[in-house]
Amino acid sequence: MAKTNTDQEKTQQRTARKAAADERRRRQEQEERTRRAEQLRTAEGALLKLEEAVRLARENKSRHQALSNHLVGFYSEVAKLAKGRSLLEATSLIVDQANDIIRDAKSIVDGDPYLDRIKEFVPAGNNPVYPDVLLVARSVQQCLGRTEEQLTDREKLTTKMRRQARTIVAALKFFSDQNEHPSKDDVESLLDAKPPDDWFFQSDDGGYYFDFERLDRVGVDRSIARPD
Repeated sequence: MAKTNTDQEKTQQRTARKAAADERRRRQEQEERTRRAEQLRTAEGALLKLEEAVRLARENKSRHQALSNHLVGFYSEVAKLAKGRSLLEATSLIVDQANDIIRDAKSIVDGDPYLDRIKEFVPAGNNPVYPDVLLVARSVQQCLGRTEEQLTDREKLTTKMRRQARTIVAALKFFSDQNEHPSKDDVESLLDAKPPDDWFFQSDDGGYYFDFERLDRVGVDRSIARPD
């Protein structure tokens, strides 16, 4: 009888341990689902901002190129008009176009101290002489030359960060829908593009899976911070 009771107690203990383990596993799975859902909301918000940042970076680069090309022609034509009459006032049309160029440059380029010092010609009294217009045009032209590489770098950076954000969002959406960790192929199928390799690790089965541990360690905000 004593042995029977002992066996029953052992069975009950095993059952209790299994139930406790199942409960811990269920609680951990629920906590992860909650954490992933919060990460997804954060990542989607960051992605929206990055989409806008990429759009603005590309728009500024396109405007920069168009203004640079326009300025080459403007400078050449004003230089021709200035020959032999450098002390004459520029026409109002030339002054207006010079002011447009200054405004456009300042709307594209931010933080250049030399461009910041350039002022528009005040449309009152006498118009500026041709050398003054040429001097300003050359200064703006030099500024555009200095900042071309910066705008290209910014476009590349924002595009890279958007790719990171899209990868993270795709992985989190897959987990939310399927309740399992996505493989690299799973994420690639959602993106319809190749995701960054550094967001995946190789498991014991030889497959590549999204690195949620890295996401938890670094955090969504730091992983896909929008460039300022």
